[in-house]
Amino acid sequence: MTSRIGRLGRAWFSILALVAAGTLTARAAEFDRPSTEQPMTDAMKAACTAEASPKIKEVLERGTLNWALGLAPPFGFRQQDGSYGGIEVDNARELAHMLGVEVDIQDYDYNLLPTALTTGQADIIGAELFITEQRQKVIDYSDVYFVAGQLFFVLRDSKFHTVEDLNSPDNRFIHEIGGGQVEMAEKLTPNAPIRLVPKRGIFLVGYDFIKAGEADSTAYEGHYYPVFRKEYPDLVAIGKEGRIEEAPADPEKMLYPFDIGFGVPKGDPGWKACINAYVADLLESGRLQERINYWAVSMGSATTE
Repeated sequence: MTSRIGRLGRAWFSILALVAAGTLTARAAEFDRPSTEQPMTDAMKAACTAEASPKIKEVLERGTLNWALGLAPPFGFRQQDGSYGGIEVDNARELAHMLGVEVDIQDYDYNLLPTALTTGQADIIGAELFITEQRQKVIDYSDVYFVAGQLFFVLRDSKFHTVEDLNSPDNRFIHEIGGGQVEMAEKLTPNAPIRLVPKRGIFLVGYDFIKAGEADSTAYEGHYYPVFRKEYPDLVAIGKEGRIEEAPADPEKMLYPFDIGFGVPKGDPGWKACINAYVADLLESGRLQERINYWAVSMGSATTE
């Protein structure tokens, strides 16, 4: 598992390097979009039975898999025609096909995703969902299928250059409600006051506040740094060794890698075993990597054209 996840992290590094170079349009055709109509593996056939899990029985009787999505491109986003697109959307359609049911995808704010699961509105969360201690108090997780490193972001002309600098009452950290990076800030910069705001867009919700002088730093997944460099050229990243000028950032310089898994309800080990069998198939077949390649490059092409 670790080696496969490591390859996923390196793949992000390579893809984002292409974004930075502006060469994705020519490369997009090199990546095919894997079909979402894959057959079940033998392991899934054994695990994903109505007898094994109350949730599986419920989904099969209902005829619909209710999938909770978070809007975090390229894992999940709204396309121009209003439909959902992204890695997790393809995962949702594929898992529903394997189970022989339809899929109903609904997006939620990240702070509401666990509630969607615990109240029965959703059967599974597929949303590039970070595995955090807070969330584990109320929901369970599948095996890890991706690891995302993190970076702090500050204005280039700010006085903050290292994580040690950021651990100060003078650093006003800002982030969206429910963001996994808040837990990172609490642990790495406990002396910095934290302000939480509602999510107002797809990327880097804190930038407007930092630019207006109402905050000093925020944080986000490090593999988006080339996109941020293009959209917000006055920002600079801070990682393990201080400021990072080059984009994409070396994964070894990123902070606090978050494990990512599918969210499942507590108390149903059979449903979790079914989803873990699906995760194993995604990784061993290479389909998850192919989806990452396809959607990251497709979105990058749209960004660089």
